[in-house]
Amino acid sequence: MEEKKTIPIYKYYLYSILIMSAVLTFLRIYFYFFQDPFFSYNRDIDFNTLYVFMESGLVNYYNTDSIGGFRAYYLYYWYFLFYPIYLFPVHVGVYIWDALRVITSIFVAKRIDSITENDVDKVIFFVLSGLGFFADAYLNNNNWLIQAFLVLSFDMLNEDKKWHAGLLFTLAMYKIIVIIFPFMLLIVKKIKLKDLIYYFLPLSIFFLPYLIFPDYFLAMYYNWTYMEIKVEEMNFLLLIYLYSWQVFQTAQLMFEGFIILIFLENIKTFKWRKRYRILILTLLIALNTTFPFILWPLLYD
Repeated sequence: MEEKKTIPIYKYYLYSILIMSAVLTFLRIYFYFFQDPFFSYNRDIDFNTLYVFMESGLVNYYNTDSIGGFRAYYLYYWYFLFYPIYLFPVHVGVYIWDALRVITSIFVAKRIDSITENDVDKVIFFVLSGLGFFADAYLNNNNWLIQAFLVLSFDMLNEDKKWHAGLLFTLAMYKIIVIIFPFMLLIVKKIKLKDLIYYFLPLSIFFLPYLIFPDYFLAMYYNWTYMEIKVEEMNFLLLIYLYSWQVFQTAQLMFEGFIILIFLENIKTFKWRKRYRILILTLLIALNTTFPFILWPLLYD
């Protein structure tokens, strides 16, 4: 009797992101002709914002005004990573950006299928990454690039190419939250304490311009701490919630899902792995489902 072939889990993810990409492309074209006061404004807003920040040039990168409540706060070398796309007209670059997101996501999906054999953890990753993909593609952000860099960094670590792993991590860390990645590797004993040098020496070298030009660093720091909402208007718990959401917002689940996967994959006790799954998913669901009800009234009042 012939065995029934099963479809690998990652292929469902691939079908999903291809469908999402097609739908979002249609929405972009639709919004071009039929403006909507909220949804059409948010479509591609991150890409358009990044593009505007580039126009000020590298020297004035952090001195641009707030755009829709956002300021330039990535580490300076993001400018060079995005520059090839900036050379294209914005209406061309946005589709190249879309295509790169899909291509790298296909690569990542295939790699995940070989990184872990645990179907539950695969499903958790693909669900988190899928939600992140939709948010990242709708806003047209760059979390897909961080995800790709971290997966490649992890591959290099497994091949014992630690300097390569550290350099790829450094490239991914134009968003400062990515700094949790090597510490997570340390916690799950994928690296030793002495191996942190492979990650933080390249980062230190990349950080030298901030030491040479301290005003440049201070401008970035100002943007880090900038808020459209006055801090005085928020109580302590609301501030904690805001910063927690900024760390675990939906679009960033693309790369945070990978970090969570590596963490879970190295928890050997089934009971504890199950507990961590429940705890992590509860936290992420709570933060991302309550945001519209808690912070949107403050942002758009």
